[in-house]
Amino acid sequence: MKSSSARLSGWRGSSESESSSGKMELLPWHPFVLDRKERFLILVGGRRSGKSDLIIKWLLREILNHPRRGQGWLTMLSYRQCKEVLWDRVIWEAKAWPFPIYRGKSDTELRLDLPNDKKLYLKGLDKIDPNAVRGRGLLALGMSEAAFCPSEPYEKVLRPMISDTKARVMFESSPNGKNWIYNMARLGGLKVHGSPSLKDANYWYGRIGTPDAGTVEPEEIEMMRKEMSPEDFDQEVMGNFGGYTGRTIPEFYDKAWPLGNILKVEKWAEMQESMQDLILVRGFDWGIASQTVCLWAKVDAYGRAIFHREYAVQGKNLQELCMDIRAKTGDEKVLFTCADPHLWDRDWNLNTLEAQARLLGFPLRKSDNNFDESVTKIRQMCTEMVIQGDPYSPMPRIMVVEGTCPVLVSQFKRLENQHPERAGSGVIGRQMCDAFDAARYIISTNVRGVKVVNLEPDPLPPGVRVLDWRKGGGGSRKYHPVTGVLLH
Repeated sequence: MKSSSARLSGWRGSSESESSSGKMELLPWHPFVLDRKERFLILVGGRRSGKSDLIIKWLLREILNHPRRGQGWLTMLSYRQCKEVLWDRVIWEAKAWPFPIYRGKSDTELRLDLPNDKKLYLKGLDKIDPNAVRGRGLLALGMSEAAFCPSEPYEKVLRPMISDTKARVMFESSPNGKNWIYNMARLGGLKVHGSPSLKDANYWYGRIGTPDAGTVEPEEIEMMRKEMSPEDFDQEVMGNFGGYTGRTIPEFYDKAWPLGNILKVEKWAEMQESMQDLILVRGFDWGIASQTVCLWAKVDAYGRAIFHREYAVQGKNLQELCMDIRAKTGDEKVLFTCADPHLWDRDWNLNTLEAQARLLGFPLRKSDNNFDESVTKIRQMCTEMVIQGDPYSPMPRIMVVEGTCPVLVSQFKRLENQHPERAGSGVIGRQMCDAFDAARYIISTNVRGVKVVNLEPDPLPPGVRVLDWRKGGGGSRKYHPVTGVLLH
């Protein structure tokens, strides 16, 4: 299917499609999807476009045609949704099948009995116990309104259940921002301007807008166009991936680059060999009610921050924290450690935590802690961007080395828009955001790596060159090319 507003190519004129299971009554666009041979189908559509009817037909056909005995699953976010939205439609489709396939049902288990000892279960993701389904295999899997479901149930529970049977999967949904289904669609062939193709031959992506589906009268479509905002109309009716919703940093995707923001250890080692202008900075978030987190990031000349070390702990005093962080840093040269400006607040006897840290040999740099500005910048840096001269373009400018910063990755993935306090840290809505804040402090400093700008001979000692230290558009100074120490 095309992602433009044009009608789909490849439609059949007939309203019927044949399979080994017989004939089915279909909308004109349904055969185009049913004819796909890829294993993973990502179908995104506008509201009332007929995609839910299609996934039921597709799933019944897959189960009936599978050579094994067993069961297939159709999932939604909750058991209640399965019961209220899909169950009656599944029963109707089974009874309306071109030949008899209905063998009974269980309204409690949401189980449909089919010929040859096969079954279709409707499953709410909120009721799936990972331990209770171990050992089960599936003949086919359908995920209805998948974009409104978390990715973890599929990745951790459902995906292993189709590995031995090599079952096919259909993800059907209206768009819900650029979340995990958006990334699946990119594997299926969705093209993003300025980004490399991620097409995988096992995946297929299609889109059907409500006007193209033929299920809603044109006059009604036009009324919705006038009544809805352009963004809502484009997403809800046309079925296009619109803005970002739900999470604070939805652009962050915890998959290996080039698909996401996780940097493989081997790639990180290669980059450190080839990039001589990396500098090391730390972000520090002091926790009282929550944990204290320190992050280490290396920053290149293009402002790319690569987080590669993490320290998260509760219940330690400042002296113990400073000793632990210095030990983890070792002999590496740290340009600065940026921290929450509240550490500069004075208590009743005019002391500050920043002054205490400085006396302990742990100097801190004050971050401006502008929440909205720093979040906007992080969101921009988590997306691919073509940068002239950057050898790794269009790699995102925020990367996390695989396996090194689990708390940071978890908070990037899970923090919801309504939870982080606008002024900064703490346990808000039962969600930790301390590692998230430590990352913000680094990003908000607008740091850049050192770049060689003058290779001409000069009176400096051998091995020393004039380097451009760029921070917020600052001027040129002389730094040692290896240690980064300012030369006087």
